[in-house]
Amino acid sequence: MAFLDYIVLLILTNFMNKFIVFLLFIFLFSCKENNKPTDGPTFGSIKFGIDETLSGFGTSEIDAFTTIYDRAHIQPIIQPEGDLVESFVNDSFKMMFATRRFLESEENYLKSLSIVPRTYLLGMDAIALIVNNENKDSLLTYEEAFHVFTGKINNWKQINPSSNFNDMKIVFDGPKSSTVRYILDLTKQTKLPANFYAEKNSKKVVEYVANNKNAIGIVALCWLTDMTYDQKDTLYRQINLVNIKNRAAKDNMYYPPYQGNLVDSTYPFRRNIYLLSREAKTGLASGFASYLTSDKGQKVMLKSGLAPNEIPARHMEINMPKSK
Repeated sequence: MAFLDYIVLLILTNFMNKFIVFLLFIFLFSCKENNKPTDGPTFGSIKFGIDETLSGFGTSEIDAFTTIYDRAHIQPIIQPEGDLVESFVNDSFKMMFATRRFLESEENYLKSLSIVPRTYLLGMDAIALIVNNENKDSLLTYEEAFHVFTGKINNWKQINPSSNFNDMKIVFDGPKSSTVRYILDLTKQTKLPANFYAEKNSKKVVEYVANNKNAIGIVALCWLTDMTYDQKDTLYRQINLVNIKNRAAKDNMYYPPYQGNLVDSTYPFRRNIYLLSREAKTGLASGFASYLTSDKGQKVMLKSGLAPNEIPARHMEINMPKSK
């Protein structure tokens, strides 16, 4: 019996050793799989914040990037700036398109979490003013527009005594919008004048102006350019863009918020577009950031009617006639 007990013990010991080796193999394989990165510069899945006023440009950039890198999946989170920044700081996503830099308080908070906040300048947008197409007073000086923003001018007859309209109604795209913050920052006010009214979004602003002859709408150029040709044709049958005379310009011209007028600064109400990042590693968000600042990413901005930070180079081949 002692011999049989010895044989059984030997078999059990051998089995246990193999079983332990098997468990060790499974453990090491599991660790390897767990250490495998879930995303990289050109693959993976992330959420990405976009200011509502930049939604057209933002989604165009995402579509272009994910067409090139089909293993990359970027889910846009589109919100007004006020809500977007709160979600971003609370780590709902690692990057976002915004029209301002980090505040010092935001930078300090992220640094307290051992996160290095990064800011990339991508290009320039504009704040556009629109009026009903039956309102012929679509030319304003910088000073007149500024006083409209402060409420000092609140009647159309202050602009043109012969105007057919009286009280102005200024409509914008929501109390947490980046366009509102731009106006408050520009005029150094803490609140908007009494004749300012909030709509739900930029589309509602345009609709309100199209139906109210005494209204002025405040919208982002980026939103206005995100339309098909037919949509733009329909839109400009209902509204007019307000042209602004730049107080710094020496000529007597009034300039619309067009791409070229942003580049040469003749249109005054301009704002930068930034990419804000809180990503702590080199992942898909960083890869997307590299693309946005590259020639390809800047071309998308150019096609969107905005002013890219770096004008993409155009390579032209000129065939010279052969000399006889």
